[in-house]
Amino acid sequence: MPIYNTKNWGGHSYANKSEHSHREQSFFLTVKNVPTADNALLQYMQKVTQGTNDADTEEKKQQKLQHIVNKLKHGKKLTAQEMEFLRMNYPDEYQHALRIQKMAEMLENQLKHAKSKQEADSYIAAALNGIPDDDPDKECLVAAFNEISKEFHHSSAYHRLPDTPEDVKKQRKNNGDNGVKRKADDDSGSDNSGDLMSWTPLQDIIDAAPTLELKG
Repeated sequence: MPIYNTKNWGGHSYANKSEHSHREQSFFLTVKNVPTADNALLQYMQKVTQGTNDADTEEKKQQKLQHIVNKLKHGKKLTAQEMEFLRMNYPDEYQHALRIQKMAEMLENQLKHAKSKQEADSYIAAALNGIPDDDPDKECLVAAFNEISKEFHHSSAYHRLPDTPEDVKKQRKNNGDNGVKRKADDDSGSDNSGDLMSWTPLQDIIDAAPTLELKG
């Protein structure tokens, strides 16, 4: 009496496990030793599949790039992940985005040190008027500065500011301020009215960098 019962495998009956294993090994050896022509076909299909995957990946990268460009065109800040994506995949566009982000941050810093509404508005006007017509990032810079201006004008910090420098002086006089605090404030923020438009990570990179093509 056999130890193993008869079992069906692919439509065939095997009386014992040894015969089953032998047939199974023969089957896999046959698959492994596919004729050369069939191997070539398999390799071709693998290349086609890989090419399709690469195309899908590139399309997704282009879609993400377009999303980032649209954010810059609307004056929005980029996330750290978006900046890293540009740095890894589009180094030229990364340099443009870095410049836009840094210049926007410099304007924000100036507004934080403004002592009156008039002074704050002068910083915004200077930033906007200081953008050359031929600046490759002009559209994005204008959008960024306008977005910062809108947010600042709707903030409680702006509404708490005196209207003019003269109002600041009157307020200090009423508070008994002898001007010492003002001098300290001026010293601490002495760099906030500096070269907003001249900031660049490396001037030669910015000068040589291709214009970031902004697609609608």
